[in-house]
Amino acid sequence: MGPAQSANVVVEAVAAKEFSGRTLPEDVRFCIEQMQMDAERRGDRQSVQDTHAFACRLAYGYTGTQMRLRHQEHQRGLRQEAMAMGCAHTLDAIQADWQKHHGLYMDPEWDKEYGPNDHFWQGGDPDGLDRGGEPYYCPVSWKRYGIRFPDFSKHMTGKAVAYHGSSHHNAVSLMEKGLRGTAGCYCDGEMVGYLSPSVIYASHHCYAEVWQHPQTKLFYQMVLQCRVKTSAIWKRVPETLCAMKTVDGNFKDNSQLEWLVKAAKKPEADGYVYVPKDHVALYGLMIRKSKQHPQTLPQNNWWLTDSDSDSD
Repeated sequence: MGPAQSANVVVEAVAAKEFSGRTLPEDVRFCIEQMQMDAERRGDRQSVQDTHAFACRLAYGYTGTQMRLRHQEHQRGLRQEAMAMGCAHTLDAIQADWQKHHGLYMDPEWDKEYGPNDHFWQGGDPDGLDRGGEPYYCPVSWKRYGIRFPDFSKHMTGKAVAYHGSSHHNAVSLMEKGLRGTAGCYCDGEMVGYLSPSVIYASHHCYAEVWQHPQTKLFYQMVLQCRVKTSAIWKRVPETLCAMKTVDGNFKDNSQLEWLVKAAKKPEADGYVYVPKDHVALYGLMIRKSKQHPQTLPQNNWWLTDSDSDSD
């Protein structure tokens, strides 16, 4: 094992200790653990490995946001472990590489709970900021765990808010490499990334797995909050879940609830194509937890089909 590989082992080992219970918010840790368990049940070893690596890096990044209080202590311990393995001289390079390519540093400063008793607004313009002319409606009942994005205003001004469900392997790829291109509805043979301007639509259980906590019995869902370069939105198309009702009352109908963004033509080393990260960028992990199954929440009555309604 070379010095760079050794440094990776050290950093991920220290991160794994943090991930094991002290640093990540409980809600975030639970959802990521469920993603890993889902991948294990599918027998998808690559997704299991990817999710574990992401969790380690996310935990290390979240630790980084606590540096105001324990910066010296943490860095000293990390460097001592690296020195013991003879790879301290590569540690800074490894950390810099992660920050450059992943930017996965959770930032509690941008954590927000949304609802009438917390952070709330009516209409599609909460603060007059430039979001590419697209509305941003309050994601009521969700909590955002912020992802620190260097030079946020520089890179996000003029980009629209959109959401991506988290049950698919795209969740990890979006965090690590970018939104993976897939072939699906309305793609016309292109490889595309799918997003929605509606958190209500993106949180349908087909897109965002529903997990129940074994101890608290609360139901959890996680959705990824992104910014999208509006000029990169190739198509705005109707929902594809055959909803029998209006999905989201903030929108006049269901005709543009899915946004398609083209992936790059050239595959990466893993053989997949990805939407360029300057076209779609992750900046928040949205988590909703509730005492009742999400299907029974008033805003999700559109999940029910006609046959479900007839059986009531």
